[in-house]
Amino acid sequence: MGCQQSTSKSLEVDYSKEDWFAFLVRTQNMGANGFKKVKSEPLLNNLNYLNNDDVLTIREKQLVRESWTLLSIKLKSLGKQVFLRIFELRPSTKNLFPFKTVWGDKLIKHPLFLTHSKRFVKVIGCVVDRLDYLQEECAQPLIELGKKHVSIEGFLPDYYDVYIRAIISIWKQELKDVYTNELSEAWHKVLVYIVSKLKEGYETEWKVATYFNPQ
Repeated sequence: MGCQQSTSKSLEVDYSKEDWFAFLVRTQNMGANGFKKVKSEPLLNNLNYLNNDDVLTIREKQLVRESWTLLSIKLKSLGKQVFLRIFELRPSTKNLFPFKTVWGDKLIKHPLFLTHSKRFVKVIGCVVDRLDYLQEECAQPLIELGKKHVSIEGFLPDYYDVYIRAIISIWKQELKDVYTNELSEAWHKVLVYIVSKLKEGYETEWKVATYFNPQ
């Protein structure tokens, strides 16, 4: 199971030749404001990680896939909307990027903003493509991605929770009446699964980093 080949020139990735998750982890520093290690707090609220073999029911998987088909029609716009909502909900997240002083039309046309916002929603799409194989194909790549966030200057682990709030907000806005309580619950499970693995990786790497480099 894989992602469709992108037609975006800014990403310049042939998805038929390289696994998207591998590309995501390899290039995660693109758009970040440096990878200098800074002192960060470990997770204060350790999630009860979802049972990997029973994250979603068959019905919930169907709902997520069908709604993603509708959402992905406007994938380019979707990524921009999600990132703008993240910045709205938690303005300090914008300081992580080299476009932190760019606003308005210049921001939504900024190459790094476009690249990062597309990558963000692409990884959601790849998880949706792998709902039947979350543990086998998604868990470790997401954990590895979470590890990389430890060394992003200024990154806070609770930003992950802001991602969920922003995504749910945009999904509800875009899907309107289609976004039922049942669909909301299904998507919440998917997003909590993603964030739980990112946090698991972050916490693991934070412990390693602080053990070898106490501050």
